[in-house]
Amino acid sequence: MRSGKTEKPEFRLIIADVTNREKMDNVFRDYRPEIVFHAAAYKHVGLMEENPHESIHTNVGGTRIMTKLAVKYKVGKFVMISTDKSVNPMSVMELPNVYAKKIIQAESQKEGCKTQFIVLVLEMFGIKWFSCSPVQQTDRKTEVQ
Repeated sequence: MRSGKTEKPEFRLIIADVTNREKMDNVFRDYRPEIVFHAAAYKHVGLMEENPHESIHTNVGGTRIMTKLAVKYKVGKFVMISTDKSVNPMSVMELPNVYAKKIIQAESQKEGCKTQFIVLVLEMFGIKWFSCSPVQQTDRKTEVQ
């Protein structure tokens, strides 16, 4: 930055199974990320209705693993990217999303937590809901139950 040029942020895109605790621990240990973008969730409603165990395993279990590792490795920001609000969950696919958000909320409220947890809910026409540690809603209709 001394030369007047803007430094380009260094980033790596890592593709890995978020439910594989050992693999994810290795990723966090090896790369020591400052920011984590967590977008791992199944999005096909029909398949998840037929395979609810997979939806819960990935969307809830994977989020639990990722949030705990973010805290363990002192990640500055953890951004969960979601494509729906899951205000009134009606399907097997929506309910795990609610639990994943509750995991993030609970982790962010633990004493000594330095990681800022952010949830971005994306809809067809842009970001509709934004929350961060401690989790705060900008619209009461989108409150996590």
